[in-house]
Amino acid sequence: MERPHLLHMITPDANVSPFDVNMAYDAGFDAVIPYTHVAVKDVRGLDQDMIFSRSANDVKRTALFISGRDASLALEAAIEGMGVTLAMKPLVRSEIEARRLVVPFDIAAPTAYSYYLVTPETGAASPSVAAFREWLLESVAPERA
Repeated sequence: MERPHLLHMITPDANVSPFDVNMAYDAGFDAVIPYTHVAVKDVRGLDQDMIFSRSANDVKRTALFISGRDASLALEAAIEGMGVTLAMKPLVRSEIEARRLVVPFDIAAPTAYSYYLVTPETGAASPSVAAFREWLLESVAPERA
């Protein structure tokens, strides 16, 4: 009898995303096991239990997915060597330049999303807002080329 394909889904949030659970079952996992309120520092112990509790053949049918609404936690986990994450290059450029992260594949996915610099109306004419805008445009210029 073949062992089930298990997905251990970890999140720092109060619950795992229903979207992620649906996607996991649609991808063919037999079971999705949620872990909630988990701090990044606690993941390493959980992942070892997930791996070492299964045989060498069964570990191939065991997956770990770290989810959550806070993208900085995914980056923190990747920096700590706990896996990979998807990130927009401008947001991780400094981590890449400092060699805390690497881009393991030469692929990029274009996106239709846009970012807007926003401020209360009272700050729109502020010199500091204008200076930040200029810095931001200079910082992302390599990505826009």
